[in-house]
Amino acid sequence: MKLKIIILMLLCSLSVFSNTVSQVEKEITVIDDTYTSDGSTSEMADMSVKRSQELDKLLNKYYKILIDQSSNAEKEKLRASQRAWISFRDKELDFYNEHLFEIYRGATIAPLLYLGYRETIIEDRVKTLAELIDDKNE
Repeated sequence: MKLKIIILMLLCSLSVFSNTVSQVEKEITVIDDTYTSDGSTSEMADMSVKRSQELDKLLNKYYKILIDQSSNAEKEKLRASQRAWISFRDKELDFYNEHLFEIYRGATIAPLLYLGYRETIIEDRVKTLAELIDDKNE
């Protein structure tokens, strides 16, 4: 009986540590730690662009995992959802960029705010995909 309880506890602990959302959060932390800057505005912008590129890679990674786990009907809906999200992302960033231009009128902070918002939008989508993967695997 004790052995069964120990095995059950081990299996439960493994599932907690192997969930996709936790993995994504760890990968995002590594990206943030790798591409950080206390330097010039230009250096901070460069690091933000690199973080966005790495987040895009995560987005593609988890999108592919979710596609691979989906039925044909789910795949079509997921593809449509991803296309709609990309359109939203692009339009939202265009709007935000115009808003920043109106407020900051070329100040050096504007590009950093734009790039930071871009990171946030991509990171949120990656986390959403991870949650969907976890839901499918429960």
